[in-house]
Amino acid sequence: QLVVTADFGASQTAGTAPLTVNFTDASSGSPTTWAWDLDGDNIVDSNAQNPSFTYTAAGFYSVTLTAGNACFSDSETKVSYIQI
Repeated sequence: QLVVTADFGASQTAGTAPLTVNFTDASSGSPTTWAWDLDGDNIVDSNAQNPSFTYTAAGFYSVTLTAGNACFSDSETKVSYIQI
């Protein structure tokens, strides 16, 4: 089995509201599930592999991706990753 290591990127990380950001899963280990918290509120915003999210208020937003497969899961958090 492949151990999952979560990683991701974004189309852009700074701008003025409203800003739509496209996120790209870059996880290794062939994950089959994704759970994204895109605004740092500890609530899953998307289960898509490569979601988009529109930020409508100014601030610094942390982004967390939890990626997993049948045997392993891993989370990656980038603190204050998105700056609006």
